[in-house]
Amino acid sequence: MSNEISNSRRQQLEELKSFTDAVNKEIVDIVGTLGWTVESVTNVDKEYFTCPYDSSHRLTEDSLNDHLVSCQWKAEGYEKSDIPLSEPTLPDDSPFSIKFDEQLQAEVLRRACAQNPTMTIG
Repeated sequence: MSNEISNSRRQQLEELKSFTDAVNKEIVDIVGTLGWTVESVTNVDKEYFTCPYDSSHRLTEDSLNDHLVSCQWKAEGYEKSDIPLSEPTLPDDSPFSIKFDEQLQAEVLRRACAQNPTMTIG
């Protein structure tokens, strides 16, 4: 009888292990689909910050700076494939530098509207 209890107990433990392995695999798959890791969702001791561009984003200090750059870029209407212009390295008065101030921008838009009356601005 003791042997039967032992075999029954062993079978129950194997079934329990099988079940927990399947559940753990499913959790890994779900968090992986979301782009997370199990460690990132189970590490509750870290301090989290809320993104100022999207309050649904909660980040750790390690990922905050990189995230803020990309999230601000997205909040301003850009896509990941858009490439920012480099910072100017020429002096402002260089003949090889174009200063695109508000006045020049308005002139370019005025001429574009003159060439294409269906174009809307703003």
